[in-house]
Amino acid sequence: MKQKNIFAKLLGIAFLVLALAPIVSAGTWFDFEANPSASSMTISQGQSINLILTASSHNNVPVSLEKLEAISVAQIVSWNEPGSQFGSTHLWTKTYTLNSNTLGPGTFTLRFSAQTNNGLEYSDLTLIINPVDTTAPVITLLGTSPITIALGSAYADAGATALDNLDGVITANIVVVNNVNTAVAGTYSVVYSVSDLAGNSATATRTVIVSPTTDINAPTIVISSPTATTYTTAVTNITYVPSDINLNQCWYSLNSGVTNSTAISCSNGTSNLFSGLLPVQGSNTWTVWANDSVGNLGSASVTFTVNDLIVPIITAVSPINNATLDDTDVTLIVKTNEDAVVKYSIDGATNVTMIKTSNFAFQSALLNLDDDKEYTVVYTATDLMGNIASLTIKFKIDEKANNQNVEDTSFSAEDLSEISIEPAIDLTDEDAPGLTWWQRFINWLSRLFGLEEVY
Repeated sequence: MKQKNIFAKLLGIAFLVLALAPIVSAGTWFDFEANPSASSMTISQGQSINLILTASSHNNVPVSLEKLEAISVAQIVSWNEPGSQFGSTHLWTKTYTLNSNTLGPGTFTLRFSAQTNNGLEYSDLTLIINPVDTTAPVITLLGTSPITIALGSAYADAGATALDNLDGVITANIVVVNNVNTAVAGTYSVVYSVSDLAGNSATATRTVIVSPTTDINAPTIVISSPTATTYTTAVTNITYVPSDINLNQCWYSLNSGVTNSTAISCSNGTSNLFSGLLPVQGSNTWTVWANDSVGNLGSASVTFTVNDLIVPIITAVSPINNATLDDTDVTLIVKTNEDAVVKYSIDGATNVTMIKTSNFAFQSALLNLDDDKEYTVVYTATDLMGNIASLTIKFKIDEKANNQNVEDTSFSAEDLSEISIEPAIDLTDEDAPGLTWWQRFINWLSRLFGLEEVY
């Protein structure tokens, strides 16, 4: 009897374990079809990968709310499909093809979740998506280029380095083609080539000049202005000193632009000037070049900043605001506090560029304007850095204005006829015999003022 009881107890325990087993095993899981045992996978952007998603639930609780998402990024896709019943098991499974362009480059945690009999359950996998490499490496030459060496001398190439945005330093992969022959004068090229792991390639070239003379030294250049600082006004000149006993020609390059070879002066050991240059707002790099009569080339550069945000100031010289002019021929004259392009518009007409009489003075002639009329002139000045200022003035034309305050001093014949002219002083004895000259003078004054004679 005891054996039967023990056997019954063991059978009951086994039945309970089997009954509870489906509940314990319920859950979600998924893997990469390409590598089911992997917890992470790395692919390239644009590549697709198959994900196998599986969820199970027991005790007649259907699987629901199935969802695939990239944590902290976006939901990729969601379902709400019933599971398939296999005895007491509700099983749901699906293969989903994920295009990596959906997420883009980066490292992502993919999460598959579903509602099972144990509540909301999930499983995670790591997916690394590498960007497509379309960027070529960068080759940097060591030493100088071009470089001049003497005929018959030894040439030791300075080499180069290579850096790729994804592969890092790939200098060891550089292939060099060097055809320099120091026994023959001429110009040669040393070509450097390299490719990254994605097949993007780059090349760089060094120019080597084998000189037939003993002069292999390039001119030296010292730039004294501008300097490596920040300017609040436009910088328009380069002041430099080139040095070489065989100096030939000087020119410049602005911000890697086209070089200008029209140097007016290029004197050895003295200060020279390039003028009328135009910088840009922000950083500028200006380079001065010089060569000598045997072809040696030298250069010097300066980097400076222009932060000119101040608008120019316009001053009306003639006419001034609210002036009254007596001539219909008017010359507009203005001045600015810096070099600029100045235009004017009269009574809303099209802008006209004024003639520059100096860097800071401008004028334009207006002929045959209307008399007895007021005009409005709007001046605009644009400085070398593009800052714009404006000034508005008004003036009148009244040709009678110059006669209004002049006193009329002319006389007509009628005016002259009305003027009584007193007789001249007569102090003779015939006028008053027996009187002294003083008594006769007193009598004359009395008559002059209409009084009775005293004597």
